[in-house]
Amino acid sequence: MSITVTPIPRLTVLTTPAFTLGTANAAGAANTAVASNSTLLVFDAVNPANVGTSAVGTATVASHRDHVHGGTAALITADSAAAKVWSYMSSSGANTKSYNVTSTARNSTGNFTVTIANDMDSVNYSVVSNAVGGSGADEHSSMHSLAAGSYGMNVIAGGASADRATCSMVFGDLA
Repeated sequence: MSITVTPIPRLTVLTTPAFTLGTANAAGAANTAVASNSTLLVFDAVNPANVGTSAVGTATVASHRDHVHGGTAALITADSAAAKVWSYMSSSGANTKSYNVTSTARNSTGNFTVTIANDMDSVNYSVVSNAVGGSGADEHSSMHSLAAGSYGMNVIAGGASADRATCSMVFGDLA
């Protein structure tokens, strides 16, 4: 690119910046001036889209809203270290917060069932759980009735079945 120096006229007309963002530098052809305190549009105010499949963006401003990255779907099916199910259930068996859970239920005192939305591929999975909110050191939870689409938990406190909120996570492969 060459620069030609010419005398500055008495009246200079300033224009709104119209720079183009691209993947390579390129010289423009306009003979107009831009004020040093002009605002250059670089980012838009649109929230990013949900995570989905990978794609190249097409926005004319630097934005993260029109391109997406490979998301949790790939992690769920391919990454055996990621929890495939998690649940926080109240002492009454109500599903308070969860992921990949259709329902939770209290069957009897201290006996709960978690129903999995997208089944595991077999009964060969691991469940990690704990009772929440009790005050005794001898409180614990244990699993029973493992099935591809559900698992049961017993909560014990002071040597007897007890209704306690529970947290659980499932590790293994989805069907």
